[in-house]
Parts: sequence; C-alpha cells; structure tokens
Amino acid sequence: MQNIIQNKIDKNSKIAVLCGGMSSEAEISRRSGKGCYEALQRLGYKNAELIEVDTNITEKLKEGKYDYAY
Repeated sequence: MQNIIQNKIDKNSKIAVLCGGMSSEAEISRRSGKGCYEALQRLGYKNAELIEVDTNITEKLKEGKYDYAY
C-alpha cells in the first residue's frame, strides 16, 4: 500500500486567485478565475481574493502578502 501525503491548506490562508491577463484569452480567464474563487468561498476559504493579472501583478502579490496564489 502506498503512503499518501496530503497537504491541507488552512481555511484561514490568504489565497490569490489570478485571472485575466493581457492576452486575447483574458475574458475566459476571468470567468474561470471567478468560478475557482466562488468554489473556494463555498468550501470555506473566506480569505480568497480574485486578482486581475496586469503589468503590476508582482506588486499586487507582494502588497497582498498572500500565502498561496492559484
């Protein structure tokens, strides 16, 4: 039997859900990002935030002090 290691993310973790961007697929990314964000909310991750990717994404992530980015 294999050992299975599961990493659990604390429900109080600050999670950045990245979406959008500067490509022609930005609108699709916004919709899928919103879906991920809403799923996290339903699962009890109340500190998740939807973050629009743009040329300042590095600064946004630094300023937000996120534990995880997805």
